Amino acid sequence: MGGSSGSFSLHPDIDRQSLRRDFAEQGCVQIAPFISDDAAEELRDHVIARDDWRVRVLAGSSKPIEFALPAWTAMSDTQRQAIRQAAGPIDRDPFRYIFQQIVVIADDLRNLEPSTVLGRFAAFMSSDPVVELMRFLTGAPDIDAADASATRYGAGDFLTLHNDHLDEHGRRAAYVFGLTKEWRTEWGGLLQFHSKSGDILHGKVPRMNALTLFAVPQDHSVSQVSSFAPNSRYSVTGWLRAT
Repeated sequence: MGGSSGSFSLHPDIDRQSLRRDFAEQGCVQIAPFISDDAAEELRDHVIARDDWRVRVLAGSSKPIEFALPAWTAMSDTQRQAIRQAAGPIDRDPFRYIFQQIVVIADDLRNLEPSTVLGRFAAFMSSDPVVELMRFLTGAPDIDAADASATRYGAGDFLTLHNDHLDEHGRRAAYVFGLTKEWRTEWGGLLQFHSKSGDILHGKVPRMNALTLFAVPQDHSVSQVSSFAPNSRYSVTGWLRAT
């Protein structure tokens, strides 16, 4: 762990007691605003400008397929649509997805780009103030680090129902930090939480400078972004871990 990273610091208006109570009752809270608006805007601008996204696809196999963005854009519309169709949840396979990602801190907790804005935010998520807050809100005193990836969901992208359960990675909670402005529910891309029977219990619309924190394991999904959504859904996501 370490101190606050660069231009990022927790917003002073975070109501810790209320959020801790709600997390204990519901297993999910949304912290908004999480950081200053200026810092969130800086991160958003940086993420949107990145051109090193990788398209990740899981289509019914045990291992995902990755495409560098130039290779993906060089494909024909027909080829890309065939890949999306193959990834679609049309059978009983429990987990499928297609979205774009930039991994900053992976399972080994090494920061791959400590000097970029995204890398500094990733480091901030493992800083002392954030770790202390996450321990307090979740009631998990052994949280000591977070991994992080930027994610982009464009038209047709989705993440099917799963629960994030991996004992060997020490996951205690998951987070989604929103970098999307003025998003409409009808455009999809909602973080949805499910009952054991598959019903949707509640969902979170993408919001700017809002960190959604939820316990794992917990059934959730990201609904497919509609074909008429005018923009992509951006966020930084990861798990709070006990290493």
